[in-house]
Amino acid sequence: ATLRGGVQYTDGDRSLTAATLTWDGGNTLTAEGDVHLTDGARTLSGAFVRYDTADGYGSVHGGAQVSMREATMRASEIEAYTREIRLIGTGGVYLRQDEKEFVATGDRITYTQTPGADDGYAVLEGNAQATQAGHTLRGPRLDIRLQDSVVETKGRSTLIIQTRD
Repeated sequence: ATLRGGVQYTDGDRSLTAATLTWDGGNTLTAEGDVHLTDGARTLSGAFVRYDTADGYGSVHGGAQVSMREATMRASEIEAYTREIRLIGTGGVYLRQDEKEFVATGDRITYTQTPGADDGYAVLEGNAQATQAGHTLRGPRLDIRLQDSVVETKGRSTLIIQTRD
C-alpha cells in the first residue's frame, strides 16, 4: 500500500509522519519527504527512511538525523539498529551532547550504547574533531566515551586548549 500527502502513522510507541509512506505488507515501511519516525525515546528523520518494525533496523538518507535522550547525530546517511542501539553515520558527521556541551565532527561514525544504560561510545574517523568547553582535539580517529567526557585519539593528533579570560 502507498499513502501520499501528509501521512501520519502510529503503532504503540512508534509514530511516523511523511509526505509518502509505502508498506510492503510485512514489516517494512518506506517513507519519503520530511520523514520523522519516533520509536520510543529515539527519533529518526531525513528525506528518505526505510524501517523494519520487526528488527528495528532503519536507514536514513538525505539530511539524516537521529535524536536520542543522550545525544543527537547528523550525517548524510545513517544506518540505525534501534533495538541494540548501534548507529553508523557517513558523510559530514556531527554528534552533539547538550548536557556536557560536547560536539564532535568527522567523515564516519559508529555509535553504540547498551539499551537502558548511559554508556554511549562513539568511534569517529576521518578528519575527526571533538570540542568541549572550548578545548578541541583533532585526529584521524577519536574514540569517545560520552558519559565520562573522555576522548582518546588514534594516530597523529592536535590538541588545542583555550584559556578563558
